Amino acid sequence: MILRSRLLMTILIIAIVPALSSLYVNCGDPRVRKNQSGPSEQVPIINERAQLRFCNSSASQIKSQLKFIFVIDESASNIAFHTEVNPQGQPVSVLPTDPSGARRYDSLITFVNDEQNLQSEDVLYSIMTFNEAARLQKFSNQKPFSFSKEEVIDRLQNLKNSIHDTNRGGSSFKNTISEIRKFVEEDLEEVVEQNTDTQIVSVNYIIFFMSDGRPSDQSSIDGSDILAKLQELVNVKDANSRFVDKLTFNTAYYYEFYDDRAHQLMETMSSRSGGKYLESGSRQNIDFSQFAPPTRDAATQFVDFWLMNKNTVWINGILKADSDGDLLADELESSSGSNPRLADSDGDGVADGVQYIISGFPCQSGTCPPQLPSSAPVPNIRCANIEKTLSVPIQFTDRDGDGLNQCEEILLRSEPDMFDTNEDGIPDRLALVQGLPIGGPPSVAFEDPDIDGVSSYYELKFNSPAMGPNGMLHQSFKQMDTQLVRISPENDTQTCLQADIFNVATLPLLDQRPNEVQIFLIENASVSGSRSVLRTTTKPYSGGGVKFEPADFLRIYSN
Repeated sequence: MILRSRLLMTILIIAIVPALSSLYVNCGDPRVRKNQSGPSEQVPIINERAQLRFCNSSASQIKSQLKFIFVIDESASNIAFHTEVNPQGQPVSVLPTDPSGARRYDSLITFVNDEQNLQSEDVLYSIMTFNEAARLQKFSNQKPFSFSKEEVIDRLQNLKNSIHDTNRGGSSFKNTISEIRKFVEEDLEEVVEQNTDTQIVSVNYIIFFMSDGRPSDQSSIDGSDILAKLQELVNVKDANSRFVDKLTFNTAYYYEFYDDRAHQLMETMSSRSGGKYLESGSRQNIDFSQFAPPTRDAATQFVDFWLMNKNTVWINGILKADSDGDLLADELESSSGSNPRLADSDGDGVADGVQYIISGFPCQSGTCPPQLPSSAPVPNIRCANIEKTLSVPIQFTDRDGDGLNQCEEILLRSEPDMFDTNEDGIPDRLALVQGLPIGGPPSVAFEDPDIDGVSSYYELKFNSPAMGPNGMLHQSFKQMDTQLVRISPENDTQTCLQADIFNVATLPLLDQRPNEVQIFLIENASVSGSRSVLRTTTKPYSGGGVKFEPADFLRIYSN
C-alpha cells in the first residue's frame, strides 16, 4: 500500500528527534509558477488559513480482536489400543496416544495460562471437539467465545476429566473443517454488526487443529479432498478482508506410531494458510511454546492528511467556484442547464458533477428540470437495488467516507467500501475532482501527466492543478504551506499534533455561501497489518479561518 508524502517524513523526523519542539513543513515548490498577468476572466483567489489539531485513533475506535479456536481430536485412538498400518503394509497394534488427556488438554491449559499478554477483552477463546462429528463447546454465557482465561481453563479441565465418555469413533477432518468455516462465517456476522462509523472492529483468527493421526474420512491418498475444504475456510478471509485481518490454520500432530502420510497432510494443512506445524512423539506433550502469539499493540500511526475546499474546482489551470460542491463549476452548470445552487439538480441521488463525468450531462435524463419534483423523487434506475432514502432528493449512503455515495461509486466503478480504491493514498473524491484516476495502479499518482515537474500527488498537497499547466496560475494563487508541531508527548497509544495551514484557496460563492473545507486524516492500523484508516470531517469558513479539533474526527472508516 503506497502512502507517501512529506508529512510522513515529518512524522519520522518527530519520532527520531524528540528534542525538537516544533517542525516546519514547506509544501511549496519553486517549479509551481504563477502568471503575473493572468487571464482577465479569472476571479482573484482569497487565501485563507486553517488550523488542524488531531490525535491518532484511540484503542476504543479501532479494535482488532484476537480469536483462538482450539480444535481437539476426540477419536477412540486417544484412549484405546488401535491398529495402524506400517510402511510395509502390515497391521500393527498401537498404544493409545493420549489416555490421560495430558498431551492435549494440559498442553493447552499451560499455553493459555502462560500467555500473560493475552489477558484482554479483545482476546477470546473458543473450543471445538471432534471425532466423526464436530461439536462447539459453550461457556457459561452460552456463547462460543470467552475472554476469561479461568473459564477456558476450567472448560479444558472438564473435557480432560470426561475423555472416557467422549473419545470414540474415527476422525472426520472434512466435516470438522467445514464446521470451522461455518462457525467463522457466523461469527463474522456479529463482527460486521459491531462496525459503525465511530468504531472499526476486525478479527485475527488463530485456529489450532490437533490430531493423533490419519483422518478416517480421507478418500484420496494425497488428501486433496481435505485440502479443498481447508481452502474454502481460507477463502473466508479474502471474501471478508475488511473484517478479517488474518486467518491461520495451525496443526499439531501427536503420535505413538509415526505415520508419514499423516505427517505430510497435517504439515501441508498448516502451510496452506501460513500457519505453524507442531509435532510431538511418543508420550510427549504438544509444545505450544513454539508458537509465538501476535503482539497486542493496538496503536495507529499517522500517515498523512489532505485538505480539500469542497467549493472549488480546477478547469484548465484556472480555479473556479463550485457553490453547491457537486464537482461541477458554477459557470458550467449555468451553460449545461443544471442548478448551481443544488448539488443534485434532478434529485436522483447522484451529484451533477458525477453525472457529468460519466455521461457528459449533469442530469440523468440529459436535460435538467427547472426545479425538483414536489412529490415522488426521480428514480435512479441504475442504482435501483441500492439502499436509499425516499426523500426529495434521493440520498444514498457514503459507506467509506470518501465523499462519494454508494451509487456514485458504482457508476464510477470505484469501490463503495474503500475510501481509496487504488490505494495510492488519495481519497477517491479528492482524486476525482482533480481529474486523477480512482482505479488502476497506485503509481499513477506519482507521475506528472501535465509535465510541469511536479507529480500529481504533490500537486494535490500544494493545491495546484494536477491536470493543468501551472504556468497559467492567477497571480493571487499561493501554494499551501503547512507548519506541523507536536502538542503532546508521545505515549504508548496516542500522539497529538497541530497543523497550521496557510494559503487555502477560496472563491466568492453564490448567495454569499461560505466555502467548506473537508479534512481527510489517514492512518495505518499496525495491529491490523497494513490496513489504512480514514477519519474525515467538514467545516465552513467563518471570520477568515477555520479550526478543527480532535473531537471533530469521530467518524472512522477502513480501507
